[in-house]
Amino acid sequence: MKGIVEGLREQLGAVLKYQFNSAWESHAHERFHDLPHHESNKRRRDVAIALAEQLGPTPIKSIPRISVLLAKAYGSGVRKVQRDVVALNAMELITHDGEFVSANTNLIRASLAIRRRV
Repeated sequence: MKGIVEGLREQLGAVLKYQFNSAWESHAHERFHDLPHHESNKRRRDVAIALAEQLGPTPIKSIPRISVLLAKAYGSGVRKVQRDVVALNAMELITHDGEFVSANTNLIRASLAIRRRV
């Protein structure tokens, strides 16, 4: 019986993680929907989505190394990273603490917690 319960917990954890990632990605896409379709906005959206998958705060200088997609988008543009951090912080998609950033997932976590209680 314990094996079945553990298996169900693992499945539930995987489903909740998928649900969270899907909700965050939708939220990020929604925030950029009405903005001009510039390369900078696509890159910023990709950063917001990628930061949500990180386990903790990410050093700003490491943002281009989060994924191959971001490495290609940034190239060697250090200023791009700084501008994107400022823009994402203003949009409240990230939290910025010194040299570290994190996805601001509190809104999504709160809404998913409310749905789970119902």
